[in-house]
Amino acid sequence: MYIIFKDKKLEKTCLNQRRLIQKLGPENGRKMIQRLDSLRAADSLGIMLEFRIGGCHLLKEDRKGTCGLFLEHPYRLIIEPVWDVEPEDISQVNYYEVTVIRVLEVIDYHGN
Repeated sequence: MYIIFKDKKLEKTCLNQRRLIQKLGPENGRKMIQRLDSLRAADSLGIMLEFRIGGCHLLKEDRKGTCGLFLEHPYRLIIEPVWDVEPEDISQVNYYEVTVIRVLEVIDYHGN
């Protein structure tokens, strides 16, 4: 898949291995690099979801329409599909057609 980033600052961090490890710590930095490599290697978001590569899963409630990938617990890499045309009903989406994703953030959304 093709990866874009929410903003230039996030892109600059994610594309520099040293900076990524510095910002997220050694374990999360390494896992983030693995997740980005997996996303690049996958043909579609549907593949990532079907085989739960990197723990890829759909999020619910206020994060509906986005996906989370496991980093070091409790942190998650949050991504969203990039659409040519925004779907009216997100529950009817064919994720096998999604070949571009946007990296949004790394966060602990569990509320600890």
